[in-house]
Amino acid sequence: MSSKSEPLSQRVQWKVKNSIRFPKKLKVALYGSVVPIFLLAAWQILSVVGVLERHLMPPPTQVLEKIVSMVVDGTLWGHIGVTI
Repeated sequence: MSSKSEPLSQRVQWKVKNSIRFPKKLKVALYGSVVPIFLLAAWQILSVVGVLERHLMPPPTQVLEKIVSMVVDGTLWGHIGVTI
């Protein structure tokens, strides 16, 4: 046992749980996705607030909606073919 003259911090031993350990590839993917996610969020916010003009730089949500609608009606594949 310990004597009462020792400070409490020396008498009590704290059990520290290990932090969550991610696989290295997942950690790299998470770190690598921070900047693109930040840029997409900034783009969305600036478009909605009105800093970026919607006809020149539409928000990412509107771009994604247009891509999905073009996939559904089949016109996207023709545009991709012409671009390639």
